[in-house]
Amino acid sequence: MSENMERNICGVFFLIVFLWACIPNGSAFDDRYPPFDLKAWKDRTLKVSPINEPAESGKFQDGDVTISWVSKVSDSSVIEIRCKDKLIEKMELPGDKEWSAFLGKIYYVDLDHNRLPDIVITPAWWGSGLGSFYKTTLIYFQTTPGKFRRLEFTSFYFEIKDFVSLKKNANPELLMMRMELLKSADKEAHNYWIYVPYKIQNFNLVMDRSHFPDFPKFIWYSKKQNSQPSDKLSRKQKNQYLDTLPALIKSMPVSR
Repeated sequence: MSENMERNICGVFFLIVFLWACIPNGSAFDDRYPPFDLKAWKDRTLKVSPINEPAESGKFQDGDVTISWVSKVSDSSVIEIRCKDKLIEKMELPGDKEWSAFLGKIYYVDLDHNRLPDIVITPAWWGSGLGSFYKTTLIYFQTTPGKFRRLEFTSFYFEIKDFVSLKKNANPELLMMRMELLKSADKEAHNYWIYVPYKIQNFNLVMDRSHFPDFPKFIWYSKKQNSQPSDKLSRKQKNQYLDTLPALIKSMPVSR
């Protein structure tokens, strides 16, 4: 075997070891070890089907509000929101040869219980590694018929069931999920699933750290049942991390 071939084999080996070490426990996301068992809350999670089926292109109409979409994996994706045929919002997800954008799911549901359905859009992009699970979600709160305010947030692997009524028979809160590598009480760095409740207030998302005894929740990522909060972080360390997150995520009026 030539010297150059030996170097190449060694280089590939160390690259594989490095990439494996960058992913907690060698796995980016393992369905056998979910970050948090929501079974206890299954009757309180938001249950609604996406309207963009088929996903490639289509149109949804409710009264004066029309939502249309065209999604192309190898090209750009476009979403339009109209009211009485007037264009309210047009969003384009550009694609290129290396990173193609595609459309996730679109939901039409009343999140804030003002009797006007809101629009939830989960754009998605091709990617690899843990970073690809962090996605920006868009919410268009319908404040009055045909009038919207836009809000966006980034979280780990958002699904519509992340809206949970933590108080029985109450409006849903967003359990915003994150995954972070944090230095812990044992002076080692560990990966944690983190769930932070945000309540919907005046068409904004407001962090709520005090009303729910089980949340915010910090769960050490390990290949076991990840349903118990971790004691590897002190209360001070948890609060220091929570202070780095936005306490208020504001919506902005949409105007054309």
